[in-house]
Amino acid sequence: IYYFRIGRQDMKDILTKIDRAAERREDLVTVSAELRKFTAFQHMKDDQILRLARFARIENFVLDEYAFHADDRSMDFYVVREGRIEIRKDTPFGPQILGSLTRDHIFGEMNFIDRTLRSSDAVAVEESACYTFSFSALDQMMDEEKEMAVRLHWAFWRSLSEKVRDANEQLKLFFLEDAKKGAG
Repeated sequence: IYYFRIGRQDMKDILTKIDRAAERREDLVTVSAELRKFTAFQHMKDDQILRLARFARIENFVLDEYAFHADDRSMDFYVVREGRIEIRKDTPFGPQILGSLTRDHIFGEMNFIDRTLRSSDAVAVEESACYTFSFSALDQMMDEEKEMAVRLHWAFWRSLSEKVRDANEQLKLFFLEDAKKGAG
């Protein structure tokens, strides 16, 4: 039997590490539970949500703060936790709002997929919080876990298809208004 003495400071350091590990586990469980509630991730298995939660961090944005700018090289994607984020594009006709995203909406996913520069701005139009997912960490995990990659791409596909439908509706309204002006 070996006996050794642990000093007070050593014991304090050990207990601090145990507390931090417990906090991280609790945070992971809390984040997993929140992600599970998002329709964007409803198709994922619980163990996949838990793994995804390891890559999530909450980022808070104040009014008029940008999550990213057009031409940024970032490839992270986001899910709105609370608040509202607008996707905007500067055009020859002035700034255009491409989308107004609230809780449970994914954005930034196109750059995650195609690995190009951002094509628009993402700006908070009210105080907001988003889950941010690191491209580099998730990309490596997706290379190793093909089923997870398919499920994450499914979430991106659903998000992008909703955005295409919304854009089509906006175009219909635009051309309808234009036709009314031409008829008058």
